[in-house]
Amino acid sequence: MTETAPAPGVEPPAAFASPRTLILHEERTGGHSLEEALFLSFTADLGFFEEVALGVTQATGARVTVVGDVSMARNDHRSVRRAGRSYLAGLAYAHGAAFHPKLMILAGPEHATIVLGSGNTTLAGWQANAELWTVLRVDRERSPAVVPEFAAWLRDLPEKVRFSAGVPQALGRVAALLDRLHRDRTPTEPQVRVVSSLRSPIIDQLPHGPVDELAVFAPFYDQRSMALRQLLERFRPSRFALSTARRSPPW
Repeated sequence: MTETAPAPGVEPPAAFASPRTLILHEERTGGHSLEEALFLSFTADLGFFEEVALGVTQATGARVTVVGDVSMARNDHRSVRRAGRSYLAGLAYAHGAAFHPKLMILAGPEHATIVLGSGNTTLAGWQANAELWTVLRVDRERSPAVVPEFAAWLRDLPEKVRFSAGVPQALGRVAALLDRLHRDRTPTEPQVRVVSSLRSPIIDQLPHGPVDELAVFAPFYDQRSMALRQLLERFRPSRFALSTARRSPPW
């Protein structure tokens, strides 16, 4: 996990277990200080979300939106009781591809937290698996330089991905909040970049080598390791470290 500096007078959590850690921290320190809470995921287990995250997220004052890939919508109606009433449960359809981001944004009029990682909004993704997360914080004075890129990506998503009713509007609200926050703050963390496959392959947006070392954490990989071969050809590392892990399937 990496993160930028916290807001003045607000200490970040001592330990980070999952996005829920940051939601709890927001509720305990900020009160009703948020406007939007957005969760984008490949697999979105709404029963799990309602059980462990919905209540505390609503306690921050945020309007809550949870979106998952339509092909992975396998929610048990006995455990999902508040979708469509207490929060917006949305579906995404990416023609010929998968809707695969794992992103949480907590945004209010004075600050925001952006959490981008590898864990789905499921018990496995937030608890059982070993996942990677990057945390970016917008405080009263500073904002990571990459924040407008997140806003632009959210705004552009509906051009390439079909969403159920209400989701494009939620994406637009969060994008507007991020733009407004960033506009009046000093840009920081210029070394942080965000890339996506929305308009072009991710591999084409990565820098070229040679580099001293390339480290890859890959619980899932294609059978012939073609993606790994392209990374090695692009970066031409002197040293290469590959970590693999067994974990439950994404569903």
